[in-house]
Amino acid sequence: MPRMIVSIDGVVIKEVQLTKERTTLGRRPYNDIVIDNLAVSGEHAVIHMAEHEVEIEDLGSTNGTYVNAKAVKRQDLRNGDTIEVGKYKIRFLQEAEGQNFEKTMIFKPGMVPPVGSA
Repeated sequence: MPRMIVSIDGVVIKEVQLTKERTTLGRRPYNDIVIDNLAVSGEHAVIHMAEHEVEIEDLGSTNGTYVNAKAVKRQDLRNGDTIEVGKYKIRFLQEAEGQNFEKTMIFKPGMVPPVGSA
């Protein structure tokens, strides 16, 4: 399940699991991800999630939304991307399906196992 890790100056403030199709981010208390800082607009950005695709959309914020230090209006998010909102950094993490499973190797008679395999 995708998640966002919100931090400022290297200190993690909160971690939010993305469970809804539309997750709002902003300064106002009714947002799903609230960042109470004047550099963050009341309704700053929205995160759209459809199946395995996640994207962020800036809602015309005063100070902008940045993904990997690049100003964006609407941007697909990839595992490890860093979103910047004011002085806050939000790390986007999304494990690929099946990533937690071990890979299966099939050996046929006479094959030599690769170096380093168990």
